[in-house]
Amino acid sequence: MSPEKPTAIRPQGWMREKSSRAVLAALAGPKDSGARFVGGAVRDAILKRPVTDIDIATPLHPNEVTRRLEAAGIKVVPTGIDHGTVTAITATRAFEITTLRRDVATDGRHAKVDFTEDWAADAKRRDFTMNALFLDGGGTLCLLYTSRRSKAQADRAAPAPRCDPPARDAAPAPRPRPALPPACLLYTSRCV
Repeated sequence: MSPEKPTAIRPQGWMREKSSRAVLAALAGPKDSGARFVGGAVRDAILKRPVTDIDIATPLHPNEVTRRLEAAGIKVVPTGIDHGTVTAITATRAFEITTLRRDVATDGRHAKVDFTEDWAADAKRRDFTMNALFLDGGGTLCLLYTSRRSKAQADRAAPAPRCDPPARDAAPAPRPRPALPPACLLYTSRCV
């Protein structure tokens, strides 16, 4: 992996686990753009930290996610079904799986969302560049362009991860934003 522009990471143990492969396989289909790891698991994998919490994003509707997981014999709990999130529980691990979303209305902190199949629309609503970074089961990193300027372009010039507030954060939020340490700076590629 080049230190300048990593576009993939070597698949790690948690990515190769039977439970991870089973969940991704259940969500895969011939016409789907698949499911991808997202969030802290991706960050920790890149920073070579232990991965304990695995989030997955998918263009599949939550009802279809539930149907496919149950058909594969995986237990499903509707943990945040109104916002498109279910938890898949395997014998060894739990996975939080969220349908891709786009904001349609907001009060500054809470958003009303519509489900979408558009990875870029979902990435656009995410606050940190790190949160718009997706990782497929083979280790390919995907950062989708989510603002007028390319987040990847701006990150290359930034001394630390940029916080690019989504539209819902335009109004003052009743809680402070989290911060990431400068060690999280990444140079990423673009994929669809």
